[in-house]
Amino acid sequence: MTVRYICCSLVGLIAVSGFWMAVLPGDGANANPSFSCDGRLTRTEAAICDHQRLGALDRRMVGIYRLREARTEGRRKRQLQTDQKIWRRWRDTCGRAVGCLQRRYEQRIIDLAGIRNPDPGSARSAEEPVSRRLVKGRLQMAYPDGRIEWESADGSTSGSSSSDGQQTVVQKAQVVDAGFPQLPDAYADWGDGLEDELLGVIDTLLPPQDHQPYRDLHQNRIYSDRVLNHIRAIRFLVSP
Repeated sequence: MTVRYICCSLVGLIAVSGFWMAVLPGDGANANPSFSCDGRLTRTEAAICDHQRLGALDRRMVGIYRLREARTEGRRKRQLQTDQKIWRRWRDTCGRAVGCLQRRYEQRIIDLAGIRNPDPGSARSAEEPVSRRLVKGRLQMAYPDGRIEWESADGSTSGSSSSDGQQTVVQKAQVVDAGFPQLPDAYADWGDGLEDELLGVIDTLLPPQDHQPYRDLHQNRIYSDRVLNHIRAIRFLVSP
């Protein structure tokens, strides 16, 4: 969920040396994650509390994150904290699916161990977007070198333009999608909750002025189309 850089760091060595030790415990009670398992829990938190391996991964990830946070300041710290909020929302879209949660945690550990924190005032990476916007009904990312990449809301068309005026447009093959099966009434709240979580991730990626226009763009689509488009949007907006 974060921009990845290739580098070595103290945090990376800690992550590599301790990773497998963190995931060795089996399933069962007393998962002992970084948060309290008492009181009211979300579905995802309850799953972590019920699974020792997830609890160990949670402790490992939080330990690396806190070490990284303690070593940063200013804009870099705010970006790290924002990235963590985005990741937490992304994690929670797994619900109680243990395999999904394990993959989310393993990837986050790798991301945190591999992030290079440039010195304040150093040049922004040419691969890091300077802005993410919804422009004329399509998602758009602008880069420091003047390059712009975009994708239509339904993912059917994408393109880019460079600072010298060169443009590329890609029309993707259209595949008839059967969509999701109709959810039973008993799962309606779950379906709404899933979409709310996805929209929450998108809200952290787009500026506030684009939140309602993004929703308006999808309001007349069926549920399965909306959810698939949200997933496509997230994938595009977090791509390096």
